[in-house]
Amino acid sequence: MIRFNFVVSYPFKSKTFKRIWGKENLLKFLQYKAYNIELSFYISNLFCVCLDLHTTGRDHAGPQLEIVILGLGFRCGIYDTRHWNYQKNCWELNTESKK
Repeated sequence: MIRFNFVVSYPFKSKTFKRIWGKENLLKFLQYKAYNIELSFYISNLFCVCLDLHTTGRDHAGPQLEIVILGLGFRCGIYDTRHWNYQKNCWELNTESKK
């Protein structure tokens, strides 16, 4: 899979993150899929362009795009609602059975 990440960070220590707006919901026409759109403020990043096209191999994998300009960030993506079973190298279909 492809992952591109370019970040210009704020040179001083700062971890401020504030979510301004967000929307998240299931995609009814695709099983186990949901979307996420978010507008946030990251003081620690001055500029960021991130594109991630991983669709398997980790929890909630799916394509995502993130753009941050002067701390104002926009992120959108479609992700899988299941968790990844690293021992079996496949999606966990029933997480209730682990209890």
